[in-house]
Amino acid sequence: MTTDPTFDEMAAALSAATMEIDTAEIQSRRAAASLAMAELSTLDLVAAACGAPVPGSAEAIESAIREHDGTWVTGRGQEVVRIVAAVALTALLREPDRRILAALACESAAYLGYEPGAPGLLRTAEAVTFDVSTASRARADIAALKGASRKLLTGEQELEGPQAVAAVRALARRFDEVVEQVSIRLDRMDEELNSLWWSRKSFHSASSAEWEQLPAMERVVRATIEIEELVHIAPAARGTVEVLNERVGNLDTEPDVSILDIAEELAGSAHAALPHSHFLLPLSTVASSLAIYPGQRDVVSTVIAQSTGLDPSQVVGLRELGAQLLRENSMMRVM
Repeated sequence: MTTDPTFDEMAAALSAATMEIDTAEIQSRRAAASLAMAELSTLDLVAAACGAPVPGSAEAIESAIREHDGTWVTGRGQEVVRIVAAVALTALLREPDRRILAALACESAAYLGYEPGAPGLLRTAEAVTFDVSTASRARADIAALKGASRKLLTGEQELEGPQAVAAVRALARRFDEVVEQVSIRLDRMDEELNSLWWSRKSFHSASSAEWEQLPAMERVVRATIEIEELVHIAPAARGTVEVLNERVGNLDTEPDVSILDIAEELAGSAHAALPHSHFLLPLSTVASSLAIYPGQRDVVSTVIAQSTGLDPSQVVGLRELGAQLLRENSMMRVM
């Protein structure tokens, strides 16, 4: 499967937005999408495709368009900019080394109210996240021994000299492979079992307070921080999110809260120590800034708005908060 934007993908995206297109324009925009994939970071490309106000992201797409279209006028068509970025993102979701970060970033953009400028891309991103999560936890099959090594191990044949040495070396390699696979499998089982046992615990470990006694936002944040310590594989499994949601209870009637308020609850967590800063890592970015400027909400709001384009006063629902925190944790692991 190609990881480059295809002619048909670009033609379909452009034809849905304009009445007249020709082959030269399609080829030009397709080349711009390929250039954008090469030059933009994964997060900036997703931001441009979703129309998020990340400083410089849309401008970088326009620069790629100008590289292949000398008639392009800056600011002429933001719809075309999003289409080029969206087609590039479509291809990015096929690229083995970048697809999972791109998929998680798409979901993060949706959490903030932004979606890719192409039908079905968010669903594709969600499918990628699910497929990678499932595949990373699947049991690996180990091929049966064959040839001289199998005969040596089963006693079917006595080997001598170089043949025996080769067979023993093959057995040693196989032993190392088995040990590695068993270790991986145990790590996956530890994650599953620890998460399930955690779900039976009715209280917050640090304070010993019953979960139900904690205010809703604090309950979600504290519960997510605890379960993050049990998750070793990115992205988190869908079952882990479901276990977390069951533990924190029904949040549908809870009022929305600001990103800044959530970030204050994250003080002292791994999110507050985030080495990255980006619009699509909203909770962790603001939490890390609060760690630098403790108690200075106005300063943090100004710094974040100028550096990332994010408004820390934006309100979000609590229902998806746990999933977003797990998502940002996974993004940090794969970046």
